[in-house]
Amino acid sequence: MKKILAILVACAFIVSCQWWHETFSSPEDCVKWYAEQVEEAVNDGDQERVIELSADFLEWYSGLDEEDRAKVDNMDFDF
Repeated sequence: MKKILAILVACAFIVSCQWWHETFSSPEDCVKWYAEQVEEAVNDGDQERVIELSADFLEWYSGLDEEDRAKVDNMDFDF
């Protein structure tokens, strides 16, 4: 029972962080957050999480207005 509760708390925390970044962060900060989360999932070998984050990112990106999309499109990344 404790394991299930811990998993639920972790899921709620992840979702709330994602909502926070998508809602209140600048587009640039949100992209950085997504990149960090994807990198962490890749390092953990969690392919399912990478796919989920990628789909969430594309959904968020498609909801941006033209100005914010341009900001995201013009970002430089140090990968």
